[in-house]
Amino acid sequence: MHFLYNIALYIYYAFLSLISPFNKRARQFTQGRRGLIKNLQSKDSSGQWIWFHCASLGEFEQARPLIESIKSQRTNCKVLLTFYSPSGYEVRRDYKQADLVTYLPFDTPKNAQTFIQLFDIKLAGFVKYEFWLNYLTELNERHIPVISVSSIFRKHQLFFRPFGGFYRGFLKRFNYLMVQDQASVELLKSIGITNVSLTSDTRFDRVYQLAKNPKSINQVQEFKGSQSVIVFGSVWPSDMRIIAPILDDLMSLELRVIIAPHQIEASFLNEVIQSLSNPYQLHSNMVTDRDSQSILIIDSIGLLSSIYQYANIAYVGGAFNGTLHNILEPSTYGIPVLFGDHPTNQKFKEATDLCELGGAKPIKSSQQLLDEIELLMQNTSIMQKRGNVCRNYVEENTGATDKIMELISAYL
Repeated sequence: MHFLYNIALYIYYAFLSLISPFNKRARQFTQGRRGLIKNLQSKDSSGQWIWFHCASLGEFEQARPLIESIKSQRTNCKVLLTFYSPSGYEVRRDYKQADLVTYLPFDTPKNAQTFIQLFDIKLAGFVKYEFWLNYLTELNERHIPVISVSSIFRKHQLFFRPFGGFYRGFLKRFNYLMVQDQASVELLKSIGITNVSLTSDTRFDRVYQLAKNPKSINQVQEFKGSQSVIVFGSVWPSDMRIIAPILDDLMSLELRVIIAPHQIEASFLNEVIQSLSNPYQLHSNMVTDRDSQSILIIDSIGLLSSIYQYANIAYVGGAFNGTLHNILEPSTYGIPVLFGDHPTNQKFKEATDLCELGGAKPIKSSQQLLDEIELLMQNTSIMQKRGNVCRNYVEENTGATDKIMELISAYL
């Protein structure tokens, strides 16, 4: 089966190369890894390393509190940070807390062997859903401890199917799995994996700390003035299809509107802007006159988590594309959260939890979105109640970083 796994991956990598001239994402995947091993061999790899591997930005936010704790507590260790996806690497390639940030070379036996022997790795942490067999095998053969961080499991996954023996072998290569919920603990125990600890999700610690010391953004404060604000964060064109039709109605509610597209590259940003029929201004060249436009488009990266502090209501995008973005960032400020209604929301524990608790609500249409916003604007007690649910949920789930750091220390 390991042989078939490798054959399947070689076919997949060949397919990416074949379509890369016509597909930007595939092109980034392949070009970013071209000559990668040779480039890494030219880097300074001396010292002892702790390696964290993330798929993309969401997983990076889960690794980030751990990286920063390690850098403050273990100054003798270097941090190696790898990404699978361009959307993670391209945004965080200059992350200063890591000593080296790079793409993960494709998961072939040769790449895994060459990559790992470049560094004196004392511990490897794979975040959430990352399970690369050749890397895990090589780490095991070199007796390097490997842990899974903030992972979460569901009964429909291949690991738990009657024919999933090969995939269960991936999990058995981890020294320890640190999971987000009790259901994951029970699922793993059902297949004989007991080296498991319930530690919750490190993102709770990250957003909680951000809310305690938020970065002031004077231009946004000026734009807000004394009015209420709704922030549409990390939105895609699919989100704008239900947002744009109600913007006139939001203006009539005397709401200031802030729209933060998921990406700020020209083609993506323009697609979001073209869906608007209302006057707007860009954050990069906004004027200080609050009465000029009531819609502010954020065309800068790294601001959204702080912008939520100015919001009364938040809508978080991505769900209609099957990837709901971080709803904990607005929740920690104690504001009600809305997002698109999509079956894939079930894989985001915080989304299902907050819906059950009453702090968040999924939205199917423009009319439902408008109805919810009107309800919250006209009934401040409901708005406050939902917001308190969100804030309390974050506060009650903090502490994962300390738990994981304690386990990491045992291996170091």
